[in-house]
Amino acid sequence: MHPLFKERYSGYSFDKNKTVPFSLLKDVLNAARWAPSCYGDEPWRYIVCHRGYKAYDKVLSLLVKPNQKWAKDAPILIVSVANYIFDKTKKHNRWAGHDTGASAAYLCLQATASGLMAHQMGGFNGPDLILHFGLPDECIPMAVIALGYPGKETPSKRARKPFSHNFYDGAWGKGLKDEKEK
Repeated sequence: MHPLFKERYSGYSFDKNKTVPFSLLKDVLNAARWAPSCYGDEPWRYIVCHRGYKAYDKVLSLLVKPNQKWAKDAPILIVSVANYIFDKTKKHNRWAGHDTGASAAYLCLQATASGLMAHQMGGFNGPDLILHFGLPDECIPMAVIALGYPGKETPSKRARKPFSHNFYDGAWGKGLKDEKEK
């Protein structure tokens, strides 16, 4: 497995004195563009909000209070949005949320590769965010992503559930055994 996957973490401390150069922001957003999607539809949309502007302040105000406390130091807040209507057919795209999540994962991995940190949040007021940005009915905000340089926080030791908890061997609930679990 590539080390980048273990290096990526969602910390709570951003260096509030460092801005993200446009070249790195563009790299992170381009990585999101290259994610796989059903029929190549690319249903993700991202609203990029820079600290010091009204859009940033509004998005920050729509986060739950615990997220506001640390996210305020991130120089960029990005709203990920899934468009649930296919561009070509105008029919419902039931995979839009899945594809938008894949795109956000690519964004997070590129952020890590670029020396940045991306922290996805689900704790926000979705209806007010929809109203503020005037999102069309077919678009649903999936997450708010704080992006910036990591602060002085030391990442806590990360752990994952046993392999067999998430991966099944040919049948539901029949855990696929990792060599370490046998």
